[in-house]
Amino acid sequence: MFEFYRRLIALRRAHPAFRLPTTELIQQHLEFLPNLPAGTIAYRLKDHAGGDKWQHIVVLFNGNRTAVNMPIPDGKYTVVLRGDQLNEKGLGKAEQAGAALQVPANSAMILVQ
Repeated sequence: MFEFYRRLIALRRAHPAFRLPTTELIQQHLEFLPNLPAGTIAYRLKDHAGGDKWQHIVVLFNGNRTAVNMPIPDGKYTVVLRGDQLNEKGLGKAEQAGAALQVPANSAMILVQ
């Protein structure tokens, strides 16, 4: 568990989008995603937030005891966090066009473009 949190902290340090310093920048680059199932939260950090190399970052949290389908903005994504797996270079691809992405129970996912 220690190693996983160490890698999460390293991911945060490597990406300024996760460390926006002002209210103005947060308001400009953060948008919460609509139409989510109960027990979930999702947001997008958009437009190279804070000068980040990733154009868009979608963060999904499922607090339910079962997997849920969560709608995300259309596009082609690289999955960098899936549950307890983290790889900044990618764990796989996800392509969404009007569909929802299944997020496992009690977990988080980070998708990037």
